[in-house]
Amino acid sequence: MSTPLVPRVEEIYDRVIPILRTFWLVRDREYGSSWCAQGLLSAIFNVLRKADRIAVWVGQLLSDRRAPVPIDTLLDNAEYANAAIAYAAYNHREEFLEWFRAQAATYPEMAHELAA
Repeated sequence: MSTPLVPRVEEIYDRVIPILRTFWLVRDREYGSSWCAQGLLSAIFNVLRKADRIAVWVGQLLSDRRAPVPIDTLLDNAEYANAAIAYAAYNHREEFLEWFRAQAATYPEMAHELAA
């Protein structure tokens, strides 16, 4: 079995995040805000539901390294996780900013984001 190609994280983000953003915005237009009908709890339940599916795949992968990657489930989980973060940032702004300030103290390159 060959070693998988592992690009730099920055390269992954530059290529993948814009595609995912477009995908998520298209799906948001299709489904609306049903993901947060019950507030943050809705998004978290969706993350947990998808995590269960990922756990099943991990079990398959442990027994067969060629198990197909559940791309749709991984994308759904990323979407719900990002939606939960966005919901929390919007509806719990002070807590989010407090967290962000603490991160910016550790990672100074993030400080410019606070000004935006």
